[in-house]
Parts: sequence; C-alpha cells; structure tokens
Amino acid sequence: MKNFFVFISVLLFLSLLSFLILINKDKKIALVDSLPIYKKELNQFKEVQKNCYKNENISEEEALAMLIRDKLEEAVLKKKYKLSPSFFDLIKKARWINENTKAPEILNCTKKTYSFYKKYYLEDIVKPTLVNPKLHFLFSQDREIHKEEITKIEEIMKKVKNNPEILKSFKEYTKATTSKIKEEKIEIGGYTFNVPEDPFISKVLSKLKKGEIYPNIVEDDYSFKVVRLIDEDKENYYWEGVIIMKKGFYDWFQNYVKANIKIKILDKELKEKFKKRYPDLWWPVE
Repeated sequence: MKNFFVFISVLLFLSLLSFLILINKDKKIALVDSLPIYKKELNQFKEVQKNCYKNENISEEEALAMLIRDKLEEAVLKKKYKLSPSFFDLIKKARWINENTKAPEILNCTKKTYSFYKKYYLEDIVKPTLVNPKLHFLFSQDREIHKEEITKIEEIMKKVKNNPEILKSFKEYTKATTSKIKEEKIEIGGYTFNVPEDPFISKVLSKLKKGEIYPNIVEDDYSFKVVRLIDEDKENYYWEGVIIMKKGFYDWFQNYVKANIKIKILDKELKEKFKKRYPDLWWPVE
C-alpha cells in the first residue's frame, strides 16, 4: 500500500512537471486578480464548448468571458476567505465526476479535448464545481455580511419569547406548510445526488409541540426564522413564523468584485474584440 501511494505521488508530480514545461511555452492573455488565463487554455476551452457542447458559433471573446466568469468566483474565494481547492481536491473531484456523470459522451469529449492539457481540464472544468458551492456556503454563513439581518431577527426573537401572540404583527410574518414526504434522489446538471435529511424537519419541526415556538433562531443558507408549530398530520407540518432574508449573493458578489478584484486582458487584439462584444459588462476590465 505504501509503494502504491509513492507511485501515485510520483505520477502526480510528473504530470504537474509536464504541465509546467508546457505552460512555460504558453502565452498569458489575461489576469483575473492573480489568476492567469493562457492562450492554449482559451483555445482548449473554446474547442470544448464548440465540439462537446455544440456551441458551434462561439467566439474567442465569448469563451474568454466564460472563463473569466468562473475565475472571478475563485478570485473572490481566494481573496475574501483565503481558500482555494488543492491539487488533490481536484483529482478527487475529477474521479467523482467520472463515476457519477449522467452525460458520459460530453465528459469523454471534454477529456479527449484536454488530453494533452489535463491541468487546464482540472482548472476550467473541475475546479468551478468545487469553488462555486464553497463560495456560496461561506457567504451564507458570514456573520459580518449578514450582521444587520442577524440583529433584526435577534430583536424579534426576544420580543416573541416574551409574547408569542405578537408574531402576526411583524411585516415578515408568514404561514407555511412543509411536507413530511422525502425525495430520495435529485438530479442536477446531469448528476444524481442522494437527498439528505432536511434539518428543518428533523431538528426543528419534529421537535415542537402544537403551539410551541422553537427556542432558537433557525438559520439556513438564505434566511433566519422564528418558527412556531401550528399543527401537523400524517403528511404535513403547518407552521407560522417570521422570516428575515439574508443578503443576496449576486449583489454582494458584484460589489465585492468591483471593489477588490482587477481583471486585465493582456492581449491587445483580444481586448479590443472583448470590449466591442461586451461594452456594458459590470466586470471592471482593464
């Protein structure tokens, strides 16, 4: 087993070394903060879009815009939260994609196109599948970003604990029905996932008696709640409460990028074509 891991480590090192040799011959055409985009990288990505996703009329500048879009998320993850997927994270996720894809023809076409540039495959195809959910999760849990909403829901909870009947007096009051029936599988983007247990049901609603308020603020990725169970039957929970929505990710993301991330297109000809094609982009392109 030890020899196997040594072999894998040497193989990964040689793959990385081969890429570094290739990349030294490549031309850097853009920078998304500290993240480079190379000429061959752009060409490979364009070929994937054209041949594998049948986007036959894709232009060079359109392919560049797609790469920048994904690298912006990585740049924010790196600058704001000091995180970036490791090489071993990418290898592990690539293996998972191989085993779970529902679109094997597209995947095989993509891997074949990147056959001599596996690093670009990991960077531009695999990495966004790790960066996007990680960035969204960290944003949703960021206490500083959602400070105003936290203060508001804490004040409401304090008032409601002393007088539960004032729930209906808040403008954010709502009544809702939550089904007890659980889906086993869900398909997203060609991949099938097991549906995890809903903590709102298992940890909140199922713990309440009729008329009881859950003693803590209930938080999910999008909101803070004060929850009171009205009733239940075999199929549903019926509840009421106050819901304070968290700040929207995309407004925050755009504002953060504008204030903190620099995008430079180093290739003059490509820069002119890009700005002509996208004159009104919110990205701050230099």
